[in-house]
Amino acid sequence: GILSTVAATRAASLADLALLTRARLDAMLLLGTTLAEAKSGYGLSAEAEIKQLEALRLGAAGHPVQVVPTFLGAHTVPKERRDDRNRYVDEIVNTMIPEISRQKLAVYADAFVDAHAFSLAEARRVLEAAAVAGLGVRLHADQLADDGGALLAAELRAASADHLEHVSDAGIEALAVAGTAAVLLPSATFFLMSKVKPPARRLLEAGVPVAIATDFNPGTSPSEAMGAVLEFACLTLGLSIDEAIAAATLNAAYALG
Repeated sequence: GILSTVAATRAASLADLALLTRARLDAMLLLGTTLAEAKSGYGLSAEAEIKQLEALRLGAAGHPVQVVPTFLGAHTVPKERRDDRNRYVDEIVNTMIPEISRQKLAVYADAFVDAHAFSLAEARRVLEAAAVAGLGVRLHADQLADDGGALLAAELRAASADHLEHVSDAGIEALAVAGTAAVLLPSATFFLMSKVKPPARRLLEAGVPVAIATDFNPGTSPSEAMGAVLEFACLTLGLSIDEAIAAATLNAAYALG
């Protein structure tokens, strides 16, 4: 899970992480990707989160795939901070975000709203601080339950709300009004063998810009293949071929500004 990857990321050197970044970008390019958002979130300390974002910068330098970096310090509370989670949120807001902004290491900040991650209030605090520091905001929203993440994303005028398997009708309406993109991740749904799929058709009919992406990560979607994501979007989410292509190109570009 996340914490296993956190341990490996903390132990890895900056040079090793940069080389891994380069290799993964090479694989993405071979599979047709020319622009990728890349999130941190596997360091969960100021030092390790900054190291991840520095590795992104080093690994992507001069590469044909353009990388948009996102700070995801609010991915989950690290094991050593679970007895005092408020201090970890304080560290994100008062230490990580100002330093990442100063070094221009990220374009966006993200937060995971979930019963096992961060509350709406905690995520709002993190993302409002990010906005003040000049970062755009995104949100992991309503993946495992209707936690109100889409409503928060709309309230904050987030660039995107990602996942959305359990988004409510009110959340969909709010996203449409805000112009927040819905980034759906059908390969993650497939790898998790989830019976609940993101409501792509409801989102489209409401006027929400729908994008699709790989959610490439070690735990729930270990594939860089956007071609497969296009197929999943058609076969499991009910998108037409034209809608899937638009979601992977035009709307994905919109979601990343």
